[in-house]
Amino acid sequence: MDSGFLSGANLSSEIISSQCYIEDDIKHEELLNEKQQKETSNTTLDSGLVTDDLNEVLREMNIDQKKPFPKNVWPFYFQQNDDGDTLLHLAIIHGYIQVSKRLIDICPDSKILDIRNDDGQSALHLAVMTNQCEIVKHLMKAHANAEILDYKGNTAVHLACYDGKLDCLKILANYVLLPKIFDIINYDGLACIHIATIANHLNLLRFIVNSSKNVNITDHKSGYTALHFAVALNRANLIECLIDKVDPNIESYAGKLAFEVEDDYDEDEEDDYDEDDETSDDLMKSVNALQLPNNSSIKC
Repeated sequence: MDSGFLSGANLSSEIISSQCYIEDDIKHEELLNEKQQKETSNTTLDSGLVTDDLNEVLREMNIDQKKPFPKNVWPFYFQQNDDGDTLLHLAIIHGYIQVSKRLIDICPDSKILDIRNDDGQSALHLAVMTNQCEIVKHLMKAHANAEILDYKGNTAVHLACYDGKLDCLKILANYVLLPKIFDIINYDGLACIHIATIANHLNLLRFIVNSSKNVNITDHKSGYTALHFAVALNRANLIECLIDKVDPNIESYAGKLAFEVEDDYDEDEEDDYDEDDETSDDLMKSVNALQLPNNSSIKC
């Protein structure tokens, strides 16, 4: 799959000119000049700005929102700090909506919007994680790539399923082929329908079921369908949603049909599951996997 970004997390010097002088009298001109004196004559996104410098520029940009951004300084805005974040990443993290939109508007190439930080997160990942629908829509209008994977193999659509962000998912649905993304298996072996089921997001699950062309997709660790997970987790509301859509005759890797899976999982007693039981072990691994992508992983 084409991740939509170049040279790993960074763009090559073929895209960005060797020097990025700021000719406008924007407030952070002195900051850039100071940095240029410290570095070699070639300035690319590999150079990396320290987080404090980027945060200072970001605060100034947010204060003076009416002042237009000079388009010739975009290389500076999209340099990465020590965490791999650009100003756009930080603007989204800090909730600077107008600054984020203006940065998106001056970006000359949609691939630059797909730059990933050290956690593999693009601007779109962060916009979904922070539930900023306005930014999600603005990024998609600018042709951001919704198939970019983070370090856990999740697209922005997967992240919307983790936290039940249905509004973000509906916006994404207007710009991407959701059935294709719904079939992407992340590095925990889960597709979007499995994530929504395990995370117990009924409304989002309904949306997936009605939009997906492959509701029978199985996870890659246990061979479970979403119905297997719903039964194992003893969630009657999800079973009702899935029963007429998902084939109940699909066997897991252990040879069990959905309604042959024991509903012995207790959310309040996660530490008491039977480690010798293959079904319980597979289920717990999948449940625990969902605890990883959350807003606490965002570096502020």
